[in-house]
Amino acid sequence: MVNENEFDFNKFIQTSPDITLENPPEALFAKGNKGAVDLYGALSIVAMRKPDELVVFDPIEERQMQGIYDDTTGKDPQIEDLRFIKGKMDNEDPEILKSRIIRILNYIEKKKFFLHGTLELEANAFESSLFVDVKKDIINKLEGVHRKFRDGKTFPKLEKGGILKKHVKIRFIGRAIGRLWPRQDAGTGRDFLVNLNEVRGFASGIVVVEDDVAEFVILTDTVISKGNDIDWIVMRQLLKDFQEGTKTPICWFKWQFGLDALFSIWGFENIKEDMEIKQLVKSYNERISETIMEYYKDAKVVGTEEQVDFNTLPEKDKELVMKDLMETMDTLTAMLDDQDSEKSGGE
Repeated sequence: MVNENEFDFNKFIQTSPDITLENPPEALFAKGNKGAVDLYGALSIVAMRKPDELVVFDPIEERQMQGIYDDTTGKDPQIEDLRFIKGKMDNEDPEILKSRIIRILNYIEKKKFFLHGTLELEANAFESSLFVDVKKDIINKLEGVHRKFRDGKTFPKLEKGGILKKHVKIRFIGRAIGRLWPRQDAGTGRDFLVNLNEVRGFASGIVVVEDDVAEFVILTDTVISKGNDIDWIVMRQLLKDFQEGTKTPICWFKWQFGLDALFSIWGFENIKEDMEIKQLVKSYNERISETIMEYYKDAKVVGTEEQVDFNTLPEKDKELVMKDLMETMDTLTAMLDDQDSEKSGGE
């Protein structure tokens, strides 16, 4: 039972079912050690085969470098040099981008997939905030936790073989889950598709790992929120999980939804009037519209979960959330400082 001086965080935080992510971007496996850390950036188009299976196409944008640490800076090493490994920007050349988009849309139509959106990942060892406006003191905590747990590890668990290509298990955690992964018909997933087709905007946050599963923790979104404010309820729980050692951070993410995500890819403006692309988009819209019309003809209802906006909470609850957040940050800081002291004492 929660007393009047406690706030029931778990009441508002939801978790999606586990989802298979096929052909996962390399940024999900960014590793590091005392001397260097992987730095990745990738933007990919994502399609949905069915509600629990997503397919990632090879990146439209991809960058990989290695950050070399200055080993003279003590317990908080700084990246002093960068080694370029690879990079490509298919959207810099309109002809290349057009060819990629046409191939992807043709494949989606051939397989009768749903265009889920775009996934952008940035693994920067949490030296700065990306996609989410996180304060410096929280960034420092993320960097410390990442440094503590990343050494020599690659995760989430990469599966190979079988019908699917290489894939990982993922799940979404946050308070927009009722819109993104509602209860759906277990047979065709049509109810799910209809609901998701109405979703606009993006969700951003941090990818963490728990029990070999990549969890996309949503810290800000425009799906249920009107702005880019941090979800402090989710952030507090995330810091608590780091403190307890149940989750480890990997990278930042931004997931944009639907055709709007495709149209917002940098460089798409230069090819949007191409007749083949326009025809493919039209065919896709017609197919999805037909599915939606069938859905409403059957007059079914998609269930969603209750959503609560932090800004609408009573002032007393807001104060409890922020008080608990600060206490969690202080505890996490002390934990990381103790571990750094033990490590330096043993060297």
